[in-house]
Amino acid sequence: MEEKEIYTITEFAEMFRITRQTLIHYDKIGLFKPAKINDNGYRLYEHSQKPKMIEIMQLKDAGMSLSDIMEVMKKNNADSILALFDTQIAKLDDQILELQMKKLITHHRKMYYQSLFGKYELNKIFVSEEQERTAFFAPFDLSLEEDAMIDAAYRKCVELTLQHTNIQFEGCGVLFRKGACHSADPYRDSGVFFIIKNISADHSNVITLSGGMKVKKYFYGNPGQFELLCDVMQYIDDHHYEVTGNIILHNIVENYYIAGKNDLSMLEVPVRKLP
Repeated sequence: MEEKEIYTITEFAEMFRITRQTLIHYDKIGLFKPAKINDNGYRLYEHSQKPKMIEIMQLKDAGMSLSDIMEVMKKNNADSILALFDTQIAKLDDQILELQMKKLITHHRKMYYQSLFGKYELNKIFVSEEQERTAFFAPFDLSLEEDAMIDAAYRKCVELTLQHTNIQFEGCGVLFRKGACHSADPYRDSGVFFIIKNISADHSNVITLSGGMKVKKYFYGNPGQFELLCDVMQYIDDHHYEVTGNIILHNIVENYYIAGKNDLSMLEVPVRKLP
């Protein structure tokens, strides 16, 4: 079948599965103009314009903005065009990293939601043994507001985790130094941790979460609500234990919209039995 030489705007739009309004917009911004406009004011396109439209569609599918595509079309210098493509590749790399972060966060949420209901006995204080664990650690930037500070540290741990493909993520939370809940500056020397398997403890940004005897409690609350921990500290005193290290607040899941509460968390305080 012989190719047509002239196409109406509707025919040309249908050929590329775009709308007439898209072609009109491309004309108005100077990206892709019709070959001619007839006496009735209708836009007409020629067969020879197809390669340019194919190039526009491919660049658009690659995520380039219309302004970047226009710049590519105007450039005659190879270095300038290649630089534009390098810029777009860098943007795509950033988008891939953002999607990987979202995937990791979604996986984290799935892990906990699978076993959320019926597993945790809230507000019961108990003692158990814990194995030593390794974790990525991002200290708080104390120059930020509380929410922004926690979010920045969390994102740093996500970035550290995404740098390694052979590790296993096993939960996250906030680490407070020993005595932080009685301090006027509780966030000093504190930060966010991601528990990680299959990574060396001497790796940069990795800390060791001590094993041994821990006093624990599941509760609804947010980092920094130390008044929720008073009964745990009282339990430690009443049962003749001594706090031996940093306080860990595991974030089990953020589930306000499920339970009408704040974050479901698990407090973990390392202790030893006094003689």
